[in-house]
Amino acid sequence: MKTERDRRISVSRKPGLPRWALVSLYLGLAVLPLFLAATGNVPPASPFAEGAAAAGMVGMVMMVAQLGSSGRSPLLSGRIGIDVTMAFHKWAAPAALALLVAHPILLAGPFDVSAPSRILARLGNLLVAPRLMTGLLALVLFLLITLTAVLRDRLPAGYGLWRLSHGVLALVALIFCLEHMLAQGTYAADQRLRLFWLVLTLGAILISLLRHLIVWRRAPWRVADITRAADRLWILQLENRRDLSFRAGQFVWLRFGRSLSDHPFSIASAPCEKRLNFLIQEAGDFTSQIGTVPVESHVAIDGPHGSFTLDGLPKSDTLILISGGVGLAPILSILSDLGHGSEYRWIRLVHTTRSQSALIAPEFLKAACPSAEITILADDATAGDAPVGRGPLTPEHLRTLLAGVDPFAVNVLICGPSGMMTFATDALHEMGVPLDRIRYERFSYGSGPVSVKDRRILIGFVGLCAAVMAFAFGFTLR
Repeated sequence: MKTERDRRISVSRKPGLPRWALVSLYLGLAVLPLFLAATGNVPPASPFAEGAAAAGMVGMVMMVAQLGSSGRSPLLSGRIGIDVTMAFHKWAAPAALALLVAHPILLAGPFDVSAPSRILARLGNLLVAPRLMTGLLALVLFLLITLTAVLRDRLPAGYGLWRLSHGVLALVALIFCLEHMLAQGTYAADQRLRLFWLVLTLGAILISLLRHLIVWRRAPWRVADITRAADRLWILQLENRRDLSFRAGQFVWLRFGRSLSDHPFSIASAPCEKRLNFLIQEAGDFTSQIGTVPVESHVAIDGPHGSFTLDGLPKSDTLILISGGVGLAPILSILSDLGHGSEYRWIRLVHTTRSQSALIAPEFLKAACPSAEITILADDATAGDAPVGRGPLTPEHLRTLLAGVDPFAVNVLICGPSGMMTFATDALHEMGVPLDRIRYERFSYGSGPVSVKDRRILIGFVGLCAAVMAFAFGFTLR
């Protein structure tokens, strides 16, 4: 007979597509216009013209696919994790942009060594041609979108404004690009390709807009309470007349009041609790004002999302939880859920912060799961600060977590700053913990060193983009 906890998990689990299916889908979409062009009635042009066409078509497909990889779709991210799909979104953008930039350059070719200025003159004529203006506008917008994404942390605008403009500019750029493809594309006369571009682009835009409309028209939640948990750390509580089925460790996007922007926060409460708790740190333009959010104000929720859960981990009797700073939020959700019933014999948690003033009360953690062994560290702690130990996290702390258990048979969940997750992952792996038993979510691969596990993911990204480029090159030389 299923318990209430089993029923809740089965309801909230979204299978999604497996990794091999996602890779095949992406590669298939990128290659399909090349196949249609190669098998159509339009004869091949010069190698430079064919290369330009291939770069434009594949780059266009990759840009349309950006809507899906950032669209929070459980179908796409359910199995591999939304952090992986969003990371691929960031890494695929420069590759797609490189192809779109190569498109006019190849059209202006070939390069004449004896007169290098000729290609610049031809390129200039292409860029100012009135009939090609929508293509130029699309390229400029894609450049602007990519540049502002790379420099996001340095921009004077807040995250909410940046995110809204990022989405709007992307939709406008795709419309311009579609018009350019249909009116001026090398293979614009091929009716099959015209249908492909219309269905792919307009379909992706329509699905994206409808999904956002449906999500944000859901019945709003309300702020039940907001209290200070530590220095620059707040506990936000939301309640609603209906339940939200989620798995411990997942996160949601919150939109407050009539705001046009939303913000991702990990749920810090167990799925069986009536209220949703969030542990929010003052760290940005929005969160710096979180303590002023009025009680009773409305909040819309998009979610749940994320794969930072216990689902799918190999069977084990030992669970190790490692958190740093506000990374405690999803760990606290998992810990609270385990406090209502767990198959783990040993649960060990180490939580670390830079300052003791930012530590949540140890009693709060113990109450979440009384059977857990809890270690708390702070960088500014001294020998007399028990029960707080001296941080930061070291190999010795990790060896203590593994004391008396088989490293090959433990499960590990890590959430915190990028550097801490990399250090803990590599150190535990060197101590014998298999990588498939170590789980974390990393939404940025550009904020510091990456772990062995991250490098495997990045190699996969590079391999997929290289395969797409290879098909485009093969089309050019056919």
